[in-house]
Amino acid sequence: MAIDLTPGAPRWYDLPRADNGSILQSPDLIAEADRIAPRLDGETVVLGNRPADFNQDNPPTFRQYHTAHQLEFIALRQADDNLTAVLDDGGTEVSTRTLSLPPGADPADQLHAIVSADGRGVIIVNDLTPSALNRLSFEDQALVAAHPEFARLIADPFGLRPATGDASSAAVRSEIEADIDTAIAAIEGEGPLRPSSGIDDPAQILIAQLEALKTRLGKMAIFDDAAIDVTIADALTRFQRLALYGAVPANPATDLISTDGNASIRAAYDIFVQSEQRRLDIARVTDGIAETGLLAVEGTDGSIVNRTLDAPLMVFAFERSENADGEAEGQAETEEIRQRNVLLADYARMQEIMNKVSASFPPADGDLTSVNDTRTVTDALSGDELLDALATLAMFDAALAGTHPAEALAALDRPTLALQVNGASVGGAFTKDAYDNFSTTLGDAVGILDREIQILADEANQISRQRNRHFDLATQTMTRMTDLIVTISGAIN
Repeated sequence: MAIDLTPGAPRWYDLPRADNGSILQSPDLIAEADRIAPRLDGETVVLGNRPADFNQDNPPTFRQYHTAHQLEFIALRQADDNLTAVLDDGGTEVSTRTLSLPPGADPADQLHAIVSADGRGVIIVNDLTPSALNRLSFEDQALVAAHPEFARLIADPFGLRPATGDASSAAVRSEIEADIDTAIAAIEGEGPLRPSSGIDDPAQILIAQLEALKTRLGKMAIFDDAAIDVTIADALTRFQRLALYGAVPANPATDLISTDGNASIRAAYDIFVQSEQRRLDIARVTDGIAETGLLAVEGTDGSIVNRTLDAPLMVFAFERSENADGEAEGQAETEEIRQRNVLLADYARMQEIMNKVSASFPPADGDLTSVNDTRTVTDALSGDELLDALATLAMFDAALAGTHPAEALAALDRPTLALQVNGASVGGAFTKDAYDNFSTTLGDAVGILDREIQILADEANQISRQRNRHFDLATQTMTRMTDLIVTISGAIN
């Protein structure tokens, strides 16, 4: 077919599109594409130069065949009935060819091949891994899950479902959806959270994230229970963080948990909400690309248009989204580390005060009177030094102390002492041993906080490494695409 170069004539890239910008699957366009570049289906259109062992019943190099040769071999040698999988509750089915080699052998000793649902590829069931399964289409996952050897070869070794003894993919999906509904109900049962960043109830963000997970389950036929359970549990943990930070009041008279009237803690809540909203927005964009192949972009006139993504740009968009999600997650992790460091500084300051009070006692001469001698904090501190210490002392006064969200998340009970802080006075009197023991208890709590901070720091570093990896993959994809275009252009010229 000659290309019409007349100005204004349709170009190959001027494809008809629907209102949402997606390319219309015109039968004429498909027929023309098949005429120009016919698909090697192994039947009507085959690839020449068959491998040397093609005529053997069990060719040893079958795995290394070109896909077109694999398709042709299966079409010629298939002995069993087609493999059929049910896709939905309505009974929609997909069917395909399958072949096991060598013929007639024990299934445990065979290579099991499935023709993909679109008829263009071959899936070797024996070679599948969880990551490879994730890259399969919903229809292909359904076919793999329906294969009689799926449970033994893949599901049981990798802890995937449906496994041995399981029902259908639909039944497993229903179980997982019920777990997600339970998590959503738990969030709803906590009631609305404090408004933040223009969002009336930030709890709805976490609910929307879980609902999005349910939607994604509808595109899966094989499920990694452990990974999904982690995703659900992580969402509940992040909700708990939001709930704890969101419940902190400003400038309380009692339940004191910080030295700045809780300003920093309340600001951290806003950061956590923004992080969760950003992650939800990113997930929606990613799901939209996966569903439609379209990405909403700003046009030259400022309007939003849907852009159809080719394969390299789609990979770039996915990797960029993963990078952005990691950035949002890292933002929240970094803020949580900062909050715990601030709390750790308060504990360290309290230890310092206790040590000063302990040091103010005269040397014990061994008699009962000196051992039982008591002092208040004001016997050791006065003036500006006392004034600077009052906010910290109130945080650890048994009658005034509250629980910081970071303490609640770490399951840490704040050590307290009946210091009787009242304005600028501290009335509680204790022996040197009591102050020393309290300082030791504070030190134990500091150790717990230190470990928690290290765990969070390790998680933040892991998130950062993953972000960098996704950024590198996106960059590599665009570089390869550019190199390919340059190579093609050079060949044309």
